[in-house]
Amino acid sequence: MTGYIALLIAVPWDRANRKLGFTLDLLDEDGTPVTAQNQIGNEVPVTIAVTVEVGRPPGLPQGVSLDVPLAIEVPPLVLSPGRRFEWVLTIDGESKEDWRLPFMVRPTTPG
Repeated sequence: MTGYIALLIAVPWDRANRKLGFTLDLLDEDGTPVTAQNQIGNEVPVTIAVTVEVGRPPGLPQGVSLDVPLAIEVPPLVLSPGRRFEWVLTIDGESKEDWRLPFMVRPTTPG
């Protein structure tokens, strides 16, 4: 089943009108990148990379941030039941503690 990650990024006024690179990396509970097979069968880290450019509308007062809502489709992944994972957001090489989305995979039920 496909899932989605929703983000709301507040782009500072002075960073408008230029490209910003975003990455979402999937890590396991030990901080190790999770891997999956790509289309040709190679194991690669699960990473989603996005580039956006936010235009500053005319007349926007200096210092006002610009909101960028994103809905990112995540393909089906096979993750170990009962384990903790997290998506880590990085913007132009910078990451912060509150830019992390931890989650647990439900354990399988017997029978």
